[in-house]
Order: sequence, then structure tokens, then C-alpha cells
Amino acid sequence: MRRFFTPSTIVSVAIIAAVAAMVGVANWRDVRRSRAAATRPLSLGTRGAAMGRADLQTRIAGLRAGVAARPDDVAPR
Repeated sequence: MRRFFTPSTIVSVAIIAAVAAMVGVANWRDVRRSRAAATRPLSLGTRGAAMGRADLQTRIAGLRAGVAARPDDVAPR
């Protein structure tokens, strides 16, 4: 019969469980604080984004100005 609970298996499972727990706690903490990313603007349709017609026109004008200023930049914004 094959042994599944060898020391190397237990250590590997413990490391994987610890990493999964750390990632889960970090994500849970960030969600509870509901921090928005500081490097990207609010997208339309997300919580806290302005949804009025004037806000939409302002957003469109800003995006058009960005394209006009950097026509060769193809990175998503």
C-alpha cells in the first residue's frame, strides 16, 4: 500500500495552504476596505463613477484629447 502522508507531502500541502490563506486574507481585507485602484480612473458603470450626461460628455472629451495627444499609444486606458 502506498503512503500518502510522507513528510514531503505534508510540508508541500502546508506551504500551499499557507499561501492560499495569505492570498485569501489579503483579498478579503482589500474588499472590506473597498479601496479603488489608484492607478486607473473610474470606469463608467462602476460604483462611485458619475453617470450623468454631462459626466459622460466630459469623459468622452477627455478620452478624445488623450487619443489626439498620443495617437501612437495603443495601451488600454
